[in-house]
Amino acid sequence: SSFNIYPNPASTEIKITSQLNGDGDVKIYDMTGRCMKEVHISNINDATINISDIKTGIYFIDVNGKIEKLVIE
Repeated sequence: SSFNIYPNPASTEIKITSQLNGDGDVKIYDMTGRCMKEVHISNINDATINISDIKTGIYFIDVNGKIEKLVIE
């Protein structure tokens, strides 16, 4: 994958590190495909996203079209 998310599982925030540079779009989807959060970040290779407003569960995180599983606890 072209990015890493940590911690995973997470509770209040996630950090994204990537080999890509520049702007990026991050979307977090629940298991039904509903978008729970959408964030535009200006530095995709080192970003922090607050997820404290999302309920516990299993989600998919889409970073510029690449998808990984995200567990929020």
